Amino acid sequence: MKFKKGKLYCLSNLLCGTNIYKIGNTGQIMKKRLSTIQTSLYLNCEIVYQTNELVCCKYYEKILEKILSPYRINPKREFYFIMEEEIKLIFDSFSELNNYLSDEQKLLKYIQENNPEYLLDKKRKYSEYLSNNKPKKKKRKGLYVDTSC
Repeated sequence: MKFKKGKLYCLSNLLCGTNIYKIGNTGQIMKKRLSTIQTSLYLNCEIVYQTNELVCCKYYEKILEKILSPYRINPKREFYFIMEEEIKLIFDSFSELNNYLSDEQKLLKYIQENNPEYLLDKKRKYSEYLSNNKPKKKKRKGLYVDTSC
């Protein structure tokens, strides 16, 4: 299983209020993502900031959720009450870290050393990475029928 490349983005909308932003990730082109997110309740979205393409946007989003947890408005939604400058600072830091961890192997090593729980939380999705990129063999379960009668 490969990491999913993509970007983190920050959107604003005047209807939501000042300093309230939607933050998320996408593997799509931002114009396409904007067209899918705009509804009657969330019109005229503007891209406030976005990262460069990240090796694993889901990993960076998990880190972002931890950093921004005090700013989250609703635990079930990705809207945050935060200053734009803070978002830019975090996103720039992620872009710099991604430049350093520029391929899957470097990022995987970093995750194993610093956030191994991320790989375990993925419900064995990345289990082949944990075993040196060798997929684990599944044990076959069979039904034994005694035919000696």
